[in-house]
Amino acid sequence: MGCDIHHRVEYREPGGHWQVAGVQVGERFHQLGNLTINRDYRIFQFLAGVRGSGMTHGQPPLAEPKGKPDDLTLESEHMFDEWASDGHSHSWLTLRELQSRNFSETLKTPDGGDFRMCEVLPFQFYFDFIYTMAELGKPDDVRLVFCFDN
Repeated sequence: MGCDIHHRVEYREPGGHWQVAGVQVGERFHQLGNLTINRDYRIFQFLAGVRGSGMTHGQPPLAEPKGKPDDLTLESEHMFDEWASDGHSHSWLTLRELQSRNFSETLKTPDGGDFRMCEVLPFQFYFDFIYTMAELGKPDDVRLVFCFDN
């Protein structure tokens, strides 16, 4: 047993409505290939402070969980509903927030050592996931909505 992330990437259309990046096939939703996050506690800690507390050398998460966005898409709402009481730490981050951390900046560990976030987080997360999100729109018009389960 472990903790997993359940997520959707949404983008805002020119008219202001949010859409999900992916396709619904029957009962199953399929993310775009590069928009999948597998179980990795380093990423969970980085996004919302969930699990992996020592894995990012004491660096705070991008944001504490902030709940569901008010204008959540129906597809994302269904995803949250699927996890009902098993889901926790519901949140969302815009592409701007995801890009706000300098992944190559040298940071200090609690014991005074040096590290760079790009050495801690999986290469795939930054260079595939965030790069693919950037292709969907402007930084404030693309967001990752997510929750975790146990």
